[in-house]
Amino acid sequence: VLTCLLVGGTVFGLFSFSAMKFLFSVEHVQCGQSSYYTSDEILLASGIQKGKPIFFLSEEEIKGSVLEKMPFLSDLKVEKVYPDTVRLVPVEERPLFYFVADIPENKYVGVSESQKVLAMYDDEMHVRASFGGIYRVEMPSLLYIVSGQQLQFKERGDSDYIPGLLNLLKDSDFFSEVQSVDLSNRFEITVYCRRNGLSAYRIYLGNK
Repeated sequence: VLTCLLVGGTVFGLFSFSAMKFLFSVEHVQCGQSSYYTSDEILLASGIQKGKPIFFLSEEEIKGSVLEKMPFLSDLKVEKVYPDTVRLVPVEERPLFYFVADIPENKYVGVSESQKVLAMYDDEMHVRASFGGIYRVEMPSLLYIVSGQQLQFKERGDSDYIPGLLNLLKDSDFFSEVQSVDLSNRFEITVYCRRNGLSAYRIYLGNK
């Protein structure tokens, strides 16, 4: 009797696995696109293969695979829609500010909230048109500037406070009035603002 139960359980398990594989396999992948990547590129980076059991797909592995290959995305939302569909929604890095780079010379560099370099342009008008609503920052010395990578500051002290300060400004009540920020000297930080497009004022943060 015990042998029969074991055999029956094994057969039922194999049948259930086969049925699940057949009935719940990936047949459709719905994938959004971004300003930087097409849907096909995101799908290829995800590694999702049609015909694979949807139950065994790891959302975290898919997300990690895409973000590793696509630095201009800050997140990827992965959703299983049973019985046979996977939905991918890419989330782009959000632009925050731009600055004029010394190396490469006279390039206007757009940077995201996470301090990633989004793009480099030859003129200020182009960078402002591409990333509406961002402000200009006078930066301290940088080691190098590479698209898709985070800014690398020459002085370690600058990398310790600048990202936090810029995000603090982003969350402030007067952020919409910020026109530019001078971070070239950490002991004389200045925020230039304009209220209602008319009256201008400055905020001195002084010695760090």
